[in-house]
Amino acid sequence: MEINMKITVCIGSSCHLKGSREVAEKLFEDMSSFASYAFNKSHAAAYAMLSFRTAYLKAHYPREYFSALLTSVLGNADKIAEYIAEANRAGIRVLPPDINRSMLDFHVSDKDITFGLLALKNVGRQFVDRLILERIDRPFASFSDFIERMSENDLNRRMVESLIKAGAFDSLGVYRSRLLAGYEKLIDTLAERNRSNIAGQLDMFSLGATVDVSTTVEYPNIPEFSLKERLSLEKESSGMFFSGHPLDDYSAN
Repeated sequence: MEINMKITVCIGSSCHLKGSREVAEKLFEDMSSFASYAFNKSHAAAYAMLSFRTAYLKAHYPREYFSALLTSVLGNADKIAEYIAEANRAGIRVLPPDINRSMLDFHVSDKDITFGLLALKNVGRQFVDRLILERIDRPFASFSDFIERMSENDLNRRMVESLIKAGAFDSLGVYRSRLLAGYEKLIDTLAERNRSNIAGQLDMFSLGATVDVSTTVEYPNIPEFSLKERLSLEKESSGMFFSGHPLDDYSAN
């Protein structure tokens, strides 16, 4: 289908009204001539070398390549989703965040890649650095153990909530629904204990050198979120789906 369009073409001081075909051919000739010298050869050589090295890494070190690629777009949920989909097509899984495994950035875990904590919303770099140092000698044994040990490291409710919604505590054995319903009370309890200790008061938590606060935690007896709800929370906190996909039930078997 030919588009009837008139464009004014000016050559020097002379301007003419031309049809679309004539204008298109003139523009193409000008662009073709311009391309023969406008694209610097040093640029072309640099781009060719970069393309070769990138292709080599993707072919021979795909997990390391995708880990670096995903880390390079931290903060851009759309790009992260795009690259995770590409990694999946290459047969590489991107595992959900885990409080005892995840690092600051995306990293290789055996045959998979583990989601970087810094890619989660409301989670800051300084906090993750301290978290990693805290678990080096002793992984977090429970959610309450995490809250107790991290309470002095700029822990805030938005961070905890984002980690719960993304499933970072799933490996510790408590439903996300129960964690979300009870985490604020636990933070308040520990904050009160710390204030009592500072004031020199003796309470049940300060008896002995170490006390596992998890024995005092009673989570609400409620069922876990449905798959649809979990997916919604994951999307909210990370921009990704980890537990599946909303359209899985409609896909062909």
